[in-house]
Amino acid sequence: MRKTSHLIEKLRSIRDDTDHLLIKDVMTSNVLTIEPDKSVVNAAQMMLENRIHALIVTEDSKPVGIITSYDILLVMSIGEFFDKTTPVRKIMITDLITINPDAPLEEALKKMIEYNIRTLVVVENDISYPVTGQDIGSQVFIERC
Repeated sequence: MRKTSHLIEKLRSIRDDTDHLLIKDVMTSNVLTIEPDKSVVNAAQMMLENRIHALIVTEDSKPVGIITSYDILLVMSIGEFFDKTTPVRKIMITDLITINPDAPLEEALKKMIEYNIRTLVVVENDISYPVTGQDIGSQVFIERC
């Protein structure tokens, strides 16, 4: 709980500088997706090649989950569960925590803290975009400089 209180205090300290920033100001327009039957190794390769930490998992062009680099690390640490053919479907998160693109950054950070997650899914016009704490932090840094 101490960590949460510290993060909330940080949010308050940057609120004045970033009140005008919205999620759509930090989200990427280049969405990379992966199918649930692709291997976790394929997902890791896509993330490494594109220097990203999350992929939206889609089936029939609809979002059905998300897989992050952190998820992959967790699964790889459990050796008996993971092999090179493990499908994304087995480890993807299906309970997506979403946010509107017109939401303020503060709302996104609060959701990340509340759900103890690093990535939110922005839903706009039937397309899902991942947005990370790093995306938000980078924009806040740019605004403050």
